[in-house]
Formats: sequence, structure tokens, C-alpha cells
Amino acid sequence: MSIEWLRPSLKGVNSSFLTSVLFATGRFPLSQRLTLVGDLPFAYFNGDIERFRNIPGLQTSRSSTTIGNPYVGMEIQKKRLRFLLS
Repeated sequence: MSIEWLRPSLKGVNSSFLTSVLFATGRFPLSQRLTLVGDLPFAYFNGDIERFRNIPGLQTSRSSTTIGNPYVGMEIQKKRLRFLLS
């Protein structure tokens, strides 16, 4: 299992420290040649978009949480050849 955390630097956006993308990834061996692979992306944004501040009536402060498309696949390994099936 692994967790990857990416924090973007966005020009013109005043975002919170927690604005980021997380990837939870797992590899689970089923046999000597077969491995189950899974990935779940998660994104969070909380910030103020400065370039839209001067437009009357437009809300520039945003907060959003999203779970991306999960990936589930199988990895089959041969002696010299490696390829993925999903």
C-alpha cells in the first residue's frame, strides 16, 4: 500500500494548505505470477480565486472534494515479459 500526496502551486489562487490530490495505491499478490493492482484518486480544493474578485455578484471563494475514477487491474508476470491486464 502507498499514499502519494501532491500539492499544486496555482497562480492567481489563494488556496489553503490542504488543497491537494491524494492517490491511494495498493498491490496485492494473488500468486507468484498474478498481482491485483488498485488505485483511488482523491482531490480537495479550498481557496479564493483572486482574478474574479472584481466581478460583482460572483462568488470567488470555493471549496470542493472529489473522489476520482478508481482503477482496478491485474498484473501478469512472465519470466522476461511483463504486461498489464485491466
